[in-house]
Amino acid sequence: MANIAIGEAAIYVDGREVILRPSFANMQKIGTPEEIKETLWDCFNALQKQQAGLDLHYSDILPCSIVFDACGGDEIESRIFGQLSTSDDRIEWMPGIEPVENLIIMANHLLSWGINGKPSKGRLRKAANEKDGKEYLFDPLEFVGAAVAHFGMSTADAWNLTMVEFQRIMDSKYPPVDPKKEKHYMTADELRELKQRVGKSKPAKQR
Repeated sequence: MANIAIGEAAIYVDGREVILRPSFANMQKIGTPEEIKETLWDCFNALQKQQAGLDLHYSDILPCSIVFDACGGDEIESRIFGQLSTSDDRIEWMPGIEPVENLIIMANHLLSWGINGKPSKGRLRKAANEKDGKEYLFDPLEFVGAAVAHFGMSTADAWNLTMVEFQRIMDSKYPPVDPKKEKHYMTADELRELKQRVGKSKPAKQR
C-alpha cells in the first residue's frame, strides 16, 4: 500500500496496486540536475495550461510521462495514459484508458514531494530555485551523500529515501534549537560545513 505521508502515490491496474515512489534514485532517473529542473518547469507549465483550459500538445504530456515512468509506472504508462505516435509523418499523443489530465496532476505531485518534500512545523525548506541568491539545482546525489555521511546509512538505503524521509531524519538528528523560530532545511553543503565545525570543536585526545 502506498504511503502518502512520504510522498508515494498509487494507481490500480488489473486489480493490482502500482506504487509510485519519488525516491532520490527515481528522481535521478529523470536526468541531470539541469534536466530535472527543465522537467519540473515543463510539468508545471502543462498543469497551468490544463487548469486554464488550453489544448495540450504532446510536448506538454511527454515530460509528465517521463516522471511517471521514473517513479515506477513504466510498465503501465502506455496502457493507462497513452503513448506517442509517429505514424503518417505526424507526432501526436495517442490516448489511453485514463485521461492525460490525471497524468499531469500525478507527475506534478511526485516532483513536488520528490524535490521539496514536506517541511515540518519548525523548519522551512529553501526555495527550490534559489540558494543564497543564486540559482539552485536539485541534485539527488547531494542528499544521498549527506544521508550516508551523517545518518550512517548504506548507499542503497540512502538512494531509496524520499525527500520527506530525509527531512524527518534530519529533524530527529538535528532538531531546531528554538522550535518557535522557523529554520530552513540544511542542504548537503551545509551539512558538510556542520560536520567540519563539529570535528574542529572536538577536544584533543589525551596521550
